[in-house]
Amino acid sequence: MTEFGLTSNEANLLTSEKSLADYFENAVKLSKSSAKAINNWISGEFLRYANEQGLDFDSLPVPAEHLAQLVDLVSTKIINDNSAKLVLKEMFQTGQTPKAIVEAKNLAQVSDEGYLEGIVAQIMNDNPKEVASYLAGKETVFQWMMGQVARLTRGKADPQVARSLLLQALEKAKNK
Repeated sequence: MTEFGLTSNEANLLTSEKSLADYFENAVKLSKSSAKAINNWISGEFLRYANEQGLDFDSLPVPAEHLAQLVDLVSTKIINDNSAKLVLKEMFQTGQTPKAIVEAKNLAQVSDEGYLEGIVAQIMNDNPKEVASYLAGKETVFQWMMGQVARLTRGKADPQVARSLLLQALEKAKNK
């Protein structure tokens, strides 16, 4: 397990049952993401759902290939961690692929800068008092504005892209 860059505690958990170790190794082979990312999902939400349902590792409804796909969707920022948790739960319940669930539930993250710039502009135009507060030094208003981005995009905005665009728009407003 040291070849995967895992700590001894992580390796001990994954090798506690041969079928879990095999599952992990298959997921790593099938994924473009790091072994650490696969481990984080297995040792967290994945084991929680498996334990809740009383499943043993030989009878999991989620094949290693599907877990690998899910972790790749998160690593490539197609979905965020919160959406991925919902998708994983659904995978345990239905056995569907992560891609099918993301499409059916419209969970893909929005990273389109043009679209998000429009959302940021709308927030700035609709909330001149908050913009003025921020520009006057009340930086906590920024989190409120990020909340507005999340609200208007129903939580689908890529937070890093949204943050960057909001900061740019506020900087531009400051320099007017």
